[in-house]
Amino acid sequence: MRRTLCWGLSALLLSTPLHAGTVTRLAELSLGAEDNIAAARQDRPQAEEQFLHAGAGLVWSQALATALTLRLHGRAEGRVHARYDGLSEITAAGEAQGVWQPGRGFHAPVIGLSLGGAASAFQSRLRDGQEYRLRLFLRERLTTRLNARASLFSLWRQADSRVFDTHQQGLEAALDWQATEPLSVSVGYQFRDGDVVSVGQPNAVASQAARAAAPDDVFSGQTALRFAAHTQVVSLGANYALGPGLAWDSQLRFAQSDAQAFAARYQRWSLVTGLLWRF
Repeated sequence: MRRTLCWGLSALLLSTPLHAGTVTRLAELSLGAEDNIAAARQDRPQAEEQFLHAGAGLVWSQALATALTLRLHGRAEGRVHARYDGLSEITAAGEAQGVWQPGRGFHAPVIGLSLGGAASAFQSRLRDGQEYRLRLFLRERLTTRLNARASLFSLWRQADSRVFDTHQQGLEAALDWQATEPLSVSVGYQFRDGDVVSVGQPNAVASQAARAAAPDDVFSGQTALRFAAHTQVVSLGANYALGPGLAWDSQLRFAQSDAQAFAARYQRWSLVTGLLWRF
């Protein structure tokens, strides 16, 4: 039922006619890899994985006043995993943004508030669910080639299994550098406080400290465990323009979570690279 709903929402989001304002359409096709797809703790066996990701979306913008703009985002995307097909998913998502630029000077900041939601259907029934996000963000031009971004956010996820019900809040900061005319580079840092889910064979201490646990339906014989943690994410991205509206985009991410109620560390690397279209 949720899979049908996701496909229906996806079709609705991408086909709804928008008569006023400016519409930008987006598409993506990429390959990805992770070295610890189950988010197993650092001293335990870890599973590598590769996946194919495809998505399409649109952004509708309408000026409401001289300094105020409304933006509506809609997207549909899917991911197919190579080894663990239970992690394959389809997602339909939408977001509304209010964007305010209080001045017209070179360094005038852009301030925004966004509220978004998504519905995801996995091959794994435990992971099916909805996600909600609230974000306050700031962007500012520092030089002709360097921009800064920062945001505060809160993220809630409600799944079919309690173990995948999560809530996180945090902050992030990033710099975007236009290195050459076709090449831009970004570096970012993110801190999250809240729930983390790990799959493995937890010891008695971790099981006792967990907020929820359930036998996992993707990784046979292992247990999904939800617990409180502090998570740090460092990212490095590169975008190379291949032509009008077409670019090759790559992002490398490292995430590290430290459990709050017991001594354990969880680390994972991920790389996603592929084509982006804007038209």
